[in-house]
Amino acid sequence: WRVGAGEAHTCVLLSSGHIQCWGENHYGELGDGSTTNTDTPVEVQGITTAIQVSAGLEYTCALLSSGHIECWGENAYGELGDGNTSETDTPVEVQGITTATQVTAGANHTCALLSSGHVQCWGRNSSGQLGNGTTTSTDTPVEVQGITTATQVTAGGEDTCALLSSGQIQCWGNDTFGQLGKGEKNSDVPVKVPGVKTAIQVTAGYYHSCAVLSGGHIQCWGSNNSGQLGNGTTERAKGPVEAQGITTATRVTASIYHTCALLSNGEVRCWGSNFAGDLGNGTTTNSDTPVEVDGITTATEVVAGWNYTCALLSGSQVRCWGSNDVGQLGNGTGNVDTPVDVEGIASATQVSAGLYHTCALLLSDQIECWGSGGSGLLGDGSTSDTDTPVEVQGITAATQVSSGQTHTCALLSSYHIACWGNNSHGELGDGTNTGPEDCFGIIDPCSKTPVEVQGITTAIQVSAGGPHTCALLASGHIQCWGQNYSGELGNGSTGDTDTPVEVQGITTAIQVSAGLEYTCALLSSGHVQCWGAGGFGQLGNGSASHTDTPVEVQGITTAIQVSAGVWHTCAVLISGQVQCWGENDHGELGNGTTSGPEKCGPEAACSKTPAEVQSITTATQVSAGGRHTCALLSSGHIECWGRNNWAQLGNGTTTDADTPVEVQGIATATQVSAAGWAHSCALLSSGELQCWGDNEIGQVGNGTAWSTLPTEVLGIP
Repeated sequence: WRVGAGEAHTCVLLSSGHIQCWGENHYGELGDGSTTNTDTPVEVQGITTAIQVSAGLEYTCALLSSGHIECWGENAYGELGDGNTSETDTPVEVQGITTATQVTAGANHTCALLSSGHVQCWGRNSSGQLGNGTTTSTDTPVEVQGITTATQVTAGGEDTCALLSSGQIQCWGNDTFGQLGKGEKNSDVPVKVPGVKTAIQVTAGYYHSCAVLSGGHIQCWGSNNSGQLGNGTTERAKGPVEAQGITTATRVTASIYHTCALLSNGEVRCWGSNFAGDLGNGTTTNSDTPVEVDGITTATEVVAGWNYTCALLSGSQVRCWGSNDVGQLGNGTGNVDTPVDVEGIASATQVSAGLYHTCALLLSDQIECWGSGGSGLLGDGSTSDTDTPVEVQGITAATQVSSGQTHTCALLSSYHIACWGNNSHGELGDGTNTGPEDCFGIIDPCSKTPVEVQGITTAIQVSAGGPHTCALLASGHIQCWGQNYSGELGNGSTGDTDTPVEVQGITTAIQVSAGLEYTCALLSSGHVQCWGAGGFGQLGNGSASHTDTPVEVQGITTAIQVSAGVWHTCAVLISGQVQCWGENDHGELGNGTTSGPEKCGPEAACSKTPAEVQSITTATQVSAGGRHTCALLSSGHIECWGRNNWAQLGNGTTTDADTPVEVQGIATATQVSAAGWAHSCALLSSGELQCWGDNEIGQVGNGTAWSTLPTEVLGIP
């Protein structure tokens, strides 16, 4: 969450880790050291490493890369969590929170999701919204009872809801209007919302709640006096009802009397109260069914404030609409019923390491790559190597980049995909395996600039593997294309294809990761399924056999992310622990051995089922590379393990490690990519990129020789 909308103020997280806010500032909720309203953005004081922002009623909170939380503004009920009830116009630290992965600010209470899957809340507790079995307010965090596998939490008016790894939702607090989904009876401990089993996101408004289901539908429950449930009526609902006409939602946001959904194609739909133009459709007429917001086609996030709404667009532009009585739209005008640009918001947002090259997604939505240019890998129209970044031609609206072994792909804001590089197996997905160029003769057909993948129009993630590529669709299905020698396309065959084919039996995926000759998917249930080459146990199903359809990884039920490497795979669990399986000759499984427990070949040590990585308990992301692995911790530090012959572990040595070692000098990372054969890269909260390891072809991007320690990539703003 990079945009937060409160009662009458708005905040945006910048790629630098700073935060800017605008609108009402009566209690210091803008955090700029004053209590003066402003209709243009001002900077929050002292925040430089934020990774998420959430705006409450008249206060704001930020999650820092360290796992700590800072809040500012109104504090009458202790909602700032700093041990007192004094308001403040600059950030103060929430007491006792050091491993948070998400923060949510409600009306007068705040909650944090911890890396353990537990939830802690603080502030007003008049209806039991803190979930600790009491109705006593508190100015420091208390533990929510019985929640141990949460993946998201949302604080509403006087209620709170949590999404569990199972896809179920539990809510607690005020149920006067049915917002807990259990029949209008308050509860000071979590209760299960009936009938919701496949949720992927939940939002609590002030008197109603909504959830996005894995298939892209939305269900809502609670108050409906303005049609905010979207089901064509204005009757309240004690249990979930379906919002009409929404089938491709990826996110939902609820305020007091209106609701909005982000669709997979970048459009936004809103419904409910519209007296100030809250729905953004050019009218001020309420609607009890979803209506299209005018002119929004590339949104990546949407948030609903009290009587207004804001959307973050793919170019990091922010547009808002609705009430503007205290400047909350950030454009110096009055109320508007169609979106207007926020003034003064502009400024790498993602890094991806391939075999011998690296690419970065910039805030401008362009992509720059460096390293090996063979097969047109860098997308700049040449096959020349470069040790500093060059711009990929023709990409102006990317939202994600994925570097494969010898090709690269980008997800575009249109939910289409473009790829470039080697195409000898059809891995570019453009219906050919012949070019348009032959980069090194007839045996190496390639494209030196991006070409569009055929038939993909609703992608929400792309993963480039060895000579194959896979895309996650908004429907929860997966499509793959390219080499299929080992069944890595998952369609029940072993024949290559130069256009996408559907993976069999996958309908609830939330992430896909393509390895060398195999693929893995994370399901909304927290389970993981893999398919393709299994000779080193990398499918995790207890065998070393190939399979051309998905098989379940044994013992993984609470995963929140999966990464497929060359011959091994790793997953982050909701507990913050990491488990890995597959080849282990160099300690890449991180379990303190290089010996198995099995032999998958005459010389290869491996584990055919998941083994726990030692000493990792606060991971938020893992990346599996050639024969090494790196994990991002909630503190912003990175730890790596496995092969280290090219210093790819970043600890200043070239000695292999079968347990995690800390990457030196990295303390504010927000993403890590170890998918290169022998190099790794990290994105810092400042937007700076640092890489380390093998630099033989310039893939570290520092213009010099290889480095045993992280060095800054040149030319990335």
